[in-house]
Formats: sequence, C-alpha cells, structure tokens
Amino acid sequence: MAAATDHRPVQKTTPFTDRGARHKKSKKKKVSIPDNWADVPKMGSRVASSRFVALRVPLDDKYTHLTPSRERWTPAIFVQDQASMGYNIRLVIDLTNTSKYYEGETEFAESPIEYAKLRIEGFKSAPRLHDVEQFAAIVDDFVSRVPDGNIAVHCTHGLNRTGFLIVSYLVERCDFTLQEALQAFSDARPPGLIKHMYIEELYRRFAPGETPMLPELPGWAAAKYGARAH
Repeated sequence: MAAATDHRPVQKTTPFTDRGARHKKSKKKKVSIPDNWADVPKMGSRVASSRFVALRVPLDDKYTHLTPSRERWTPAIFVQDQASMGYNIRLVIDLTNTSKYYEGETEFAESPIEYAKLRIEGFKSAPRLHDVEQFAAIVDDFVSRVPDGNIAVHCTHGLNRTGFLIVSYLVERCDFTLQEALQAFSDARPPGLIKHMYIEELYRRFAPGETPMLPELPGWAAAKYGARAH
C-alpha cells in the first residue's frame, strides 16, 4: 500500500483516565529505577517475520544519575542503537501506565519515529479485549501508511504486556498459532512472556481446550511475581 507523504502524526491513544492525571502534579515524587529493569536486555530482535521489536522502557535524563553507564537506556540511546542495528524503527508504542519515565512526543520529535501511548495496567489482570483492539488499530493504521518501517513496543520490562499484545496480533492478523507466536516472541525477546496468568488468558482466548505450556520463571521474576504468577 502506498505511503502517505507525511508519516506524522500517528494516532495517539490516550484513555480518559489521563484527563485528571495531568492536574495531580502538586507533589514531586522520588525518582527511582523500575524494579528488575536491569535484569532484562535493553532490546530484542525482530519477532519472526513481523515488524515488531520489543524493548524495556527507556528512561529519560532525570534517571541518569541512578543508572550505571553499561545499563543506561535513554530514548536517545534507543534511537541510536536501533539505527546501528538496522531495525529501521518508525513507530514506538508505549504501554506503560504512566508518563514518568519519558515524554515520547518530545523525545522523538526530532527523529522520524512516531509515538503512540496506550496506557495498560500491568499487575491485576491481563490486557483487556479493548486493549488488544486498540493496539491492533494503531498497528494497522501504521502499516497502511508506512510500508517499510518497524514497530518498537514496550511496557516496563518489554516482556508481559508487550508480549501479550504482540502475540495476540500475530495470532489474529498474521496466521500464527498461539504456540508459534509465543515461541517467536520468546526467541526474539528472551526470556519471553513469562507471567503465567497472561499465558493462561491467551490460551483461553486463542486455544481453548489446550493445556497451557507455562515457562519456568527466571530467578528475579520468581521473586517478583511469586504466587501472583498465576
């Protein structure tokens, strides 16, 4: 499909919950690195034949003094690294349920990378059907306009919310089986989608009747999720 002359701006999906959030900044919160952020790789490879690349959330300059140089991962470093690796990222989809880590519209303004915000809560339950539909709509819109660019997706760690939505898209739009999609994501973004209740929900949606194949949790994740893994 033909690309539009101007690829900007992409649809920016901001749920209604954002409206009040902007007026609740009377107190400054202490800046801290997300738990286990450094336990996962900065960025994965392209997921199979898709356009997706998963990564952990970049942290802007206010986090620099807290980050060892080898782990530093700012939006600017992401832009440089993806270019040097030949990923040709043209869209970032940010799934974090906050704007405290970086301001995407500002950080990517001088680059050819578009930015879309889709706030998804990550602790209590798997992404809702509506979340999956919104994600697919953002991706479909981009693909229809930009025939040769790839899509970076991140939540906090780039594993669970990210994996759930990418896997759902691969099954619904790209004719992957659920097992093929889970394996493709795991291969490209180790250790893959590891939150058991997310995997169980994917089986309920896409492979009812099959027994979920649940991965062994890495040490840091076992400590983080514990009983919540289910």
